[in-house]
Amino acid sequence: MLPPADAIIAAPLTTNSLAKWATGIGDTLPLALLVEAVGAGLPVVAIPHAKQEQMNFPAVRQARERLAEWGVRFVRITEEADTGPLPWTSALSALGEPLIAAGPATVCKNP
Repeated sequence: MLPPADAIIAAPLTTNSLAKWATGIGDTLPLALLVEAVGAGLPVVAIPHAKQEQMNFPAVRQARERLAEWGVRFVRITEEADTGPLPWTSALSALGEPLIAAGPATVCKNP
């Protein structure tokens, strides 16, 4: 049993995991924990790591939009791309920012 999390950073997040997560598929322990975190209203930051062409695919775009509606915050690796070294400092900062809009089931508490 893992200790309860106060918040989660999902990184690096592939488009495959992003799409599965948005549909509630928890077929691996990391995905199951992400599904549970959103359901519990925990603060979650995701750092996608994929080529721009993959991020532009309609189903992936919709998955990202859906997760954002549910309160997941996204941090890009750079302004131009979602590949390269992971921006851990930005992700930690995003956890501390107040959530502007979340769905009714995702009231996030401040860390």
